[in-house]
Amino acid sequence: MVAKTPVKATFTGSDVTGLAEFVSGDFIDYSVGGTGLSSLGSAGQILKVNSGGTALEYGNVEAIVNIDGATDLTGSTLATTDLILASDGGTEGRVNLGQLDTLFSGTTSTLTNKTINSASNTITITESNISDLQSYILAGSTDTLTNKTINTASNTITIVEADISDLQSYILAGSTDTLTNKTIDADNNTITNIGDDELSSGISAAKIGNGDVDNTELSYLNGVTSSIQTQLDAKASTAFAIAQAVALG
Repeated sequence: MVAKTPVKATFTGSDVTGLAEFVSGDFIDYSVGGTGLSSLGSAGQILKVNSGGTALEYGNVEAIVNIDGATDLTGSTLATTDLILASDGGTEGRVNLGQLDTLFSGTTSTLTNKTINSASNTITITESNISDLQSYILAGSTDTLTNKTINTASNTITIVEADISDLQSYILAGSTDTLTNKTIDADNNTITNIGDDELSSGISAAKIGNGDVDNTELSYLNGVTSSIQTQLDAKASTAFAIAQAVALG
């Protein structure tokens, strides 16, 4: 088949005076069934309506992807150089996954219900994070705190049954804190290093040595300033001398 050149009528005024072949630059307007174009576009372009919707033009093919019919890459290991399609303010094009990584790394989005592996990540705590961290440690966490100071004036510390043994170990063994207004069961505890000030402040019953001493027994010691045995020996000698004098007249 041979390409044919169309012909056109030639006019003189409103009268047709002859016929002539189409030449380069001639075209039929789209309003009367033509394209309105006098030449072809570039390789790979398509014929489409212009942005103003007033004429036809040649332009690039826009990317159209049929996801359901595309090659299945769900089992592939993605790399930062892999490409995806994106639209930037109406301009469609391709971007790589490395750009997404840069985008997400620079955001300040709040993470919710996420677990961060502290062994392989660096976690930076700023002043603005402290309140959230305190809420986690003091309320929502069951982690063991070591060498931490908690302000008891501004925090409520709840002791559960499982904590009692640790608390006892701290108070009774590892602590040098002063106990105030506390009652100690002398029958089940050994009290050592009791000084004059502790005796004068009052002890209802203290287990001293291997015997129980009550208030009445403690009161017998009031005013004693030397060895009890020495005073008894002295009193015994005086009583013997008096008895001997009476017996001998």
